[in-house]
Amino acid sequence: MAETHGIPEWPGNRLLADSRGLGWRDVYTSYAVEAPWQATLPALPHPCIAYCASGAATIRRRVDGEAAERAELRPRHFGMVPDARTSSWQLDGAPDIQLVYLRQGLVHELAASEFGAEPDQIEFDYRLGFSDGLLEQLVSTLLGELRRNTSLPSNGLYADHLVRLIVLHVLRTRSTLGNAALSTASDATSARLVAVCDRIEESLDGDLSLARLASDVGLRAHTLATAFRRVYGVPLHQYVIARRVERAKALLRNGDLAVAEVALATGFASQSHLTTAFTRVVHVTPARYRAAIR
Repeated sequence: MAETHGIPEWPGNRLLADSRGLGWRDVYTSYAVEAPWQATLPALPHPCIAYCASGAATIRRRVDGEAAERAELRPRHFGMVPDARTSSWQLDGAPDIQLVYLRQGLVHELAASEFGAEPDQIEFDYRLGFSDGLLEQLVSTLLGELRRNTSLPSNGLYADHLVRLIVLHVLRTRSTLGNAALSTASDATSARLVAVCDRIEESLDGDLSLARLASDVGLRAHTLATAFRRVYGVPLHQYVIARRVERAKALLRNGDLAVAEVALATGFASQSHLTTAFTRVVHVTPARYRAAIR
């Protein structure tokens, strides 16, 4: 996607990786070490998510028509770059930043299909320095897809799937379109949903049944299932499987465990169970995935 601000390649910044040449249709993502910079960013049609992977920065920003603001961008925090207005920025620090530009056409498509909304009804919350466990996992997984061997035939398909989840999640949680869904979940329920995501990451090899997760956070199973899908846009069991497959991919890339051992380490009942779920998501078997990586 050509229409970006080009920040990773500015003087002083060090581009480590980006998605040019991969054929990803609906997203451009980059990962760079940024040096202090000051600039006015023009309005672009595509919303941009900035994720601070490590390091920290002080951000001073003024969006056209609004008061100036200051925020601390810390590791695992996000910000968004306005897509419809110019904005003046000053960054002090040396953070590692992943930028994710989402194609406007996909944003409009999902806004229409999911919310019945016209393009002029979409208004994002461009707050700086917010945390979001699910969004962090999605953009980090997208970066993992960028970094791994891109010759695998499933790479583009899986990236497309991740991007659709990112757009849907951002529309639900960072735009006016999602206010209705979010307002139906109390603050206490929202906090419990975050706790569920944390619990899943900590216990991928354990019991992550709906009943167990609901019990862990003090919700009824039906309440948890309904709230999770409404807020995050995917059924809870599909989210668990996706996270287990991601952990399995990491073990296959970086270790020598047998596929059966990887299955047990990621909470699958057997090697065949892992193979079925893995192939459905990645479109190759675990064995073929490991062989292609190596």
